[in-house]
Amino acid sequence: MIIANMLLVPFPATILAPKTEKWRIAPRTVGGGETLTGGELAVTVGAGRWLADMNFMVYSPVTNREMRAFVDDMEGRANYTFIGPWDTLNGQGLAGLTGGIPYAPDHALHSDGAGFQQGGIPSAVVLDAATGATQVRVFVGSANVPIARGVFVGIGTWLHRVMVAEALPNDEWLLTVRPKLREAAPIGTPVEWEKPVAPMRFVADDVGAYDRQLDNTGSVNLSFVEVW
Repeated sequence: MIIANMLLVPFPATILAPKTEKWRIAPRTVGGGETLTGGELAVTVGAGRWLADMNFMVYSPVTNREMRAFVDDMEGRANYTFIGPWDTLNGQGLAGLTGGIPYAPDHALHSDGAGFQQGGIPSAVVLDAATGATQVRVFVGSANVPIARGVFVGIGTWLHRVMVAEALPNDEWLLTVRPKLREAAPIGTPVEWEKPVAPMRFVADDVGAYDRQLDNTGSVNLSFVEVW
């Protein structure tokens, strides 16, 4: 995916990890003011976008250098990165691929010496979903994840939260998600449960400025907003 006039800056996730994080979908509402009797009307336009606030501890020359370089590469609000919530990293990966499984009744392998295989099947969209849709039908595959209201999921290169999860036959689920699909998700679009991410930029040009102690420690606040 290419976002016009913006450069993609890789986030050094193997070196930097947040100490705290806050992810939310910022509501986008319009209102008509307040009446003399105190009545007020606010209507959602259904165009909410992700906001994220993260606090990072830098504690060594390496983490300091990586943080400074990342912030400089972002050039304020000019560029973007792919980053997602860290709380999805606990036990939500694919079940590993296991091979050489014999046939149950007589414990025999196939004639070529191979056995059955289990696990390692990725999750994907199984029914075309249009841009702006709020429902998507997915095959779960070997995802080792509780599919339930409130979990994060990546559809293509976009981050969503599951609002309703309806189990269907053949390891398929109908998911109602927020925010709306940013782009069409045709059959075969990858579905990411373990490390979903979103394209995000800084909310302001001065994000990432921090005081580094002489012992190479510091606390850095990074605030992001979804971009598309």
